[in-house]
Amino acid sequence: MGRMSLAIAAAVVTIIPNAAIAAPCANVIPFGVAKRLQPTGTEVGQVLPSRVARFVREPVAAGTPIPSNEDFNITYRAGKDSVFMGLSRAGSAADTKSAVRTAREDVLSDKSINRRGEIYCTESEPFFYKIPDFIAWSRGPYFLYAHASSPAVLDEFMRAFPY
Repeated sequence: MGRMSLAIAAAVVTIIPNAAIAAPCANVIPFGVAKRLQPTGTEVGQVLPSRVARFVREPVAAGTPIPSNEDFNITYRAGKDSVFMGLSRAGSAADTKSAVRTAREDVLSDKSINRRGEIYCTESEPFFYKIPDFIAWSRGPYFLYAHASSPAVLDEFMRAFPY
């Protein structure tokens, strides 16, 4: 999976350990993503809607396949607010778990990133990692992430995102 870099101010850290058991993970899954529809499709346009609430996705050529060995990146915009999305279709649950783990490692490597309220789980599906303006998660074979221009923008976007 592709690596991403995020630059944000540093802050206090709250971590759910990687070794957390499934029940505690289920109690903290962000945005209720485990209860949402499972994405289907092999094309970007089938999985990433053209509009999410007030956010409009950049155009995507019809038939653009969802990559399996790297992230497809695209931005949703609404005025000055934006959400940078990544999407891939992994070969296995181990691959999506690894992608979420890599997203977290990328954040940990940059000490300037605000990790306040950090939550992380790779013990049960959906696997996820969340900090104030970023979330990486799995839905079946799909790995997704969203990096928003602010925590409020991420909350608004993810409340409306279908998966």
